[in-house]
Amino acid sequence: MHALKAIVAAIGGLCTAVGPILADNVLDWSEYGTVASALALAAGTVYGVWRVPNKPIG
Repeated sequence: MHALKAIVAAIGGLCTAVGPILADNVLDWSEYGTVASALALAAGTVYGVWRVPNKPIG
């Protein structure tokens, strides 16, 4: 279940972070810093989700 949580967090985080960057339909080198910071934050989010233990069922 850890992998599924991390995959969902990665997809949601990247869509949320990259959506505004691609809103103008132009991706050029002037947005490199924004893309890099969005990817770094998404990676941190995925790692945080991966490290949180699942609540035991039962």
